[in-house]
Amino acid sequence: MTHKKQQYIFEWPKDWLNRLMALLATGLGTGFLPKAPGTFGSLSALPLCWWLAGLAPLVAMPVWILIVAISIISAHITQKNLGADDPSFITIDEVAGMATAFMFHEFTAISACFLFLLFRLFDILKPFPVKQLENSLSGGLGVVMDDVAAGVLANLVWTGVLLIQGWFL
Repeated sequence: MTHKKQQYIFEWPKDWLNRLMALLATGLGTGFLPKAPGTFGSLSALPLCWWLAGLAPLVAMPVWILIVAISIISAHITQKNLGADDPSFITIDEVAGMATAFMFHEFTAISACFLFLLFRLFDILKPFPVKQLENSLSGGLGVVMDDVAAGVLANLVWTGVLLIQGWFL
């Protein structure tokens, strides 16, 4: 466990707003898991993705915008309180990225597996424009928007797979 992570666990914010922001930013605590916090943060987003997939598109879009906004704000405040750039225990960005990956897609076991794997692949490899967003944006915006871009790429690849599958069936 890194010194910053240990410091943040033991010096948990005292006021309720910063405590709430830290709880959200750490993906309800998944960021404090000792191994693969980003993977566990992504997995923790699956119930939210299931719920989001069941909404009508005109309802899902404002909910998604709210998820991304809350992610940016909570990541920014937590990052500022800690004084660290994109600490690994901030996992709310994975939640926003996964929500993006699932937008306008049906939630099934197959889609959940493939979208999770695609999102993690793009989040780890950081192809264009993911890496560029991570490097050019700062604060909560920089923490979250590269994951949103990875989610967009996962969504587009899955859409392409479904279109190709439809052509051959």
